[in-house]
Amino acid sequence: MGVPGLYRHLSQKCPKIVSDVIEDETTIVDGEEIPGSDYSAPNPNGELDNLYLDMNGIVHPCTHPEGEEAPPSEDEMLLAVFKYTERVLNVCRPRKVLMMAIDGVAPRAKMNQQRARRFRSAKDAAIEAESTLESELKAKTIELQSSGEKGKSLETILDEFKQGLVNKPGKWDSNAITPGTPFMEKLAAALRYWVGYKLNTEPGWRDLKVVISDATVPGEGEHKIMEFIRSQRGDPTYNANTSHCIYGLDADLIFLGLATHEPKFKLLREDVFRQNKTAGHQKKPFIWLNIDILREYLREDLRFTHPQTKIPFDLERAIDDWVFLCFFVGNDFLPHLPACDVRDGSINVLVNQWKNGMTRWKDYITCDGHVNLAQAQDLLKNFATQEQRILVHQEQDRVEYEKSQANKAAKQQAHRDSKKLRQQGEQAALESMPLYDTKGESVGDVQLTNRELVGQRNDITLANLANQDAADKLRFMLKRGSDTGAEEPAKRAKIEEEPKEAESNSSEATPPTANPSIANDADLSNPNVTVHETTGYADHVQFHKSGYTERYYMNKFHAKEDEVDNLRRQVAEEYMKGVCWVLMYYYHGCQSWSWFYPYHYAPLAGDFDQISNMKVEFGESAPFRPYEQLMSVLPAASGHNLPAVFRPLMSEENSPIIDYYPENFQLDLNGKKQEWKAVVLLPFINADHLLEHVQAKYTELTPEEKDRNTLREEIVIFHRLGKYAKTLEKRGLMEKGVIVSKKPLVLNSHETSGLAGTVERQNEADRTSSKPHLTFPLNVSTDQTMPSFEADKNMAMTLEYKIPKLEYENKSMLLQGYIPPKYTLSDEEREAIRNRERQRRGGQQDSRLFSNTDHRQQQELLMNGSYLAFKKLSLRDQPPPAKEDWMLNDPKLAGDRGNGGYNNRGGFNNHRGGRGGFNNRGRGGFNHGGGGFNNSRGGYGGGGGGYGGGGGQGYGGGQGYGGGQGYGGGQGYGGGGYGGGQGYGGGGYGGGYGGGHRGGHRGGRGGHRY
Repeated sequence: MGVPGLYRHLSQKCPKIVSDVIEDETTIVDGEEIPGSDYSAPNPNGELDNLYLDMNGIVHPCTHPEGEEAPPSEDEMLLAVFKYTERVLNVCRPRKVLMMAIDGVAPRAKMNQQRARRFRSAKDAAIEAESTLESELKAKTIELQSSGEKGKSLETILDEFKQGLVNKPGKWDSNAITPGTPFMEKLAAALRYWVGYKLNTEPGWRDLKVVISDATVPGEGEHKIMEFIRSQRGDPTYNANTSHCIYGLDADLIFLGLATHEPKFKLLREDVFRQNKTAGHQKKPFIWLNIDILREYLREDLRFTHPQTKIPFDLERAIDDWVFLCFFVGNDFLPHLPACDVRDGSINVLVNQWKNGMTRWKDYITCDGHVNLAQAQDLLKNFATQEQRILVHQEQDRVEYEKSQANKAAKQQAHRDSKKLRQQGEQAALESMPLYDTKGESVGDVQLTNRELVGQRNDITLANLANQDAADKLRFMLKRGSDTGAEEPAKRAKIEEEPKEAESNSSEATPPTANPSIANDADLSNPNVTVHETTGYADHVQFHKSGYTERYYMNKFHAKEDEVDNLRRQVAEEYMKGVCWVLMYYYHGCQSWSWFYPYHYAPLAGDFDQISNMKVEFGESAPFRPYEQLMSVLPAASGHNLPAVFRPLMSEENSPIIDYYPENFQLDLNGKKQEWKAVVLLPFINADHLLEHVQAKYTELTPEEKDRNTLREEIVIFHRLGKYAKTLEKRGLMEKGVIVSKKPLVLNSHETSGLAGTVERQNEADRTSSKPHLTFPLNVSTDQTMPSFEADKNMAMTLEYKIPKLEYENKSMLLQGYIPPKYTLSDEEREAIRNRERQRRGGQQDSRLFSNTDHRQQQELLMNGSYLAFKKLSLRDQPPPAKEDWMLNDPKLAGDRGNGGYNNRGGFNNHRGGRGGFNNRGRGGFNHGGGGFNNSRGGYGGGGGGYGGGGGQGYGGGQGYGGGQGYGGGQGYGGGGYGGGQGYGGGGYGGGYGGGHRGGHRGGRGGHRY
């Protein structure tokens, strides 16, 4: 979900990031839709290496489409998933790797959001069902009236109606799209079949490797994709010019795409702003969101213009800081700061504060996913000076909204009043309406208002069915009731008389709230409470008035006045810890499965005034099992998705954990206009308490149920005669299309054309998908059935696949060997961006625009061992990489001329490097010198010691991958690190990041201070 409004904000501010997708038209032959595109043909949208599908973004619209009837069965839903996925594949046509990632168990930080969504979904479904029941009962009443039936007993009518409900199939529960449910097991099996089917029938898939990470693999789908991309970047043979695309609907994919620092990156998504203009059931159009062009906009927008700024501009690190700033505007794990909203221009305000800070600071706020807390404190301190101005503006915006809604309501009321005048005669006759029992005998008149008649119309209807005259009158009243503008239950927002329960400020559980729906305790006579007319929301905080800090914590956190100071700092520290967790999650993966933000609301910007010295540490933890997550996030109404042994824990009054499953809970609009934006005030779960009672039931599970609760690894599916299979045969895992070895096989990116990792034969218990035959798993009509393949004809093969673990921390940088294209933005467009920046800064002159030559210079990284260096570069034209063997064909491709940096002497992919680097001419490089990866002396497949060598230890001649320790000659990944000394550079990542220890020291030549 990410940041509401982010896509619209960026597409308006950076219009060239969005481009149309060229999609071939499909044709209908004998009622079957045939794709108009040839997968093997050149892609009109441009060629693509790797495609990643966030499958939840496909499954949700296919199982419960907006504005359309859902498929009648789960099996037909899965056919819709096949059809939609094929459409995406025909647009993208990946040539090397396809990854299909389904959400597995999530970190606890995400579970709280999932819990809120699923409880809210169940509540909305119940309200909708109640409304539908009311409508159907009304229709049944009118049907009986029109048929002239009299004297039928109330019991008979209700029995007939109830029987009709029993026989009517219920609406499918979308909460089934959660790991551990039978539906997710069926989805995984269906995708395995579909991939095998495509490998057997689509010639263009022959050399495609398909990685499936289903719901049994822990992690959110998009973050499993990020882990895969980071792992491939860490492989020494990775092609830096690999092109990537993610399909998904979440706005946070924009941040994730930027965080990879893979410039050849784009997103595919539906055009959500055009979908309302399409008629009927037409396909929603696709669009590209081009991350490479967004990087161009950010280069111009983030460049420093103040003459006092001493820090050299580094686009990669500026992007990381921009991602960090956006976290305060919204993310999936933390509530946004009250003064931060994309629609209010908060991102621009934060960027301006960041640029001002760069005149005072010695470095960027973030470095490779780590936060400099002192600078973060300084940033937020200065942002806090504008907080009240922003909050006042938000209140003014709400007032304007109230006025516009009031004017609209007044016009509608005037129309209703004019209609009411014409019907006053009929209305008067109905004010005293005779009420009859089921025997047709009058029990007197009932004096009801029009509102009461509408609200109690079902009871009155059933009581009066025996009398046709009364029924005729009631039918007229029901018709009148439909004209009163009565609100649907889902749209009601009441001001409750009773005060709301205090929510928890810790991980301990709190009792469920008794108040339903919108949480308010408004005293309408209190001048210190503002009640919004259209929503009924009672604003106790009143940000537009002074003293709002105390009111905020007293009303939202239920603190006493003398507790506010301590609480606000406690909340701010926990929030900043959360920001650090999110940043690490984006750049390095999940640091803690158990951590979560234990409040429903964010702190204020001014509360971060004592965070500079706080310690951010996360203890080791493991992911939940699928049933443990289901019990954490599902309401009792969705308990049918769980094994029967768990359901009493969710519904029985004497359950020790019944408080975690309230049927009624509060929604706090928290100043928002729409109810769907309300804060869901659910009690936080005590994990230890929950797991104690859930795990006690494990012995009662059936073998099939236990299997659904098991965590597994990814699988890779490939063509038996494709290039990948031939590589496996060369390495001894296969012979003549048959898997013969049970030993795990480690493969690098170069030899597999883009899929580094470990593969091995699946365990017998997990081998249902790797059996020689391929069987269609769905129960659908004959005309929808897809073929099965016998063992001798099935060309799809399956292996267990393990994503390689990084041996070093991921770095925020472009990899050496990347060939940058020319700018997409014209000089005029870039000048316009800079002028906009000048205007924001009061007309101050900027430095000159980057030319395309400057752009090329910026891509030449880490010259002379410096993490930030971009001056005094030794430039040369680089030839384009070959399709295959791109590194080995041209040793000059990515040669740094410096002395000890990531890629320098003795370093990764080096032209000149000294001892022990990857692709090096010195000693200990990939295919070169002594003691490196694939080297004559102690390399990967080399002579003296290593992976295929003689003496020594490890992959190289000394210890590690290279001649000394590590990938290269000395210690670390190169000839002493990826570069000359120790660590990543010639004495560190330019000295600091490893040339000693993290942070502090300079080393080698031109080190970076962290």
